Amino acid sequence: MFVVAAGADGNQQGRELVKKWWMACVAALGVALAGCGSSASCKDACDRLQTCNLSSSGFSCDMNCPSPASTCAQCVNGNSCSDITSGKCTSSCANVTFNPN
Repeated sequence: MFVVAAGADGNQQGRELVKKWWMACVAALGVALAGCGSSASCKDACDRLQTCNLSSSGFSCDMNCPSPASTCAQCVNGNSCSDITSGKCTSSCANVTFNPN
């Protein structure tokens, strides 16, 4: 519970505090939802890699692929080309390498 001091300054400080909390909550929600709904299809991931002008070794392009390939696919499908090339999917894509064409 927040206690706001009486007077105009107290009300303004209270508003600022509430505003900061809302901004933090919205930012946290955005981070939590990032990547949600990304396709786990390896075929979609291969299409994405082609769009990014990347090739891969150790990755299957089957439409329905089991885990851990589907986890890698979800990472590829949920990230930008620059994120993929910078290694953002390294932990999700063990034994897979991405190379520029």
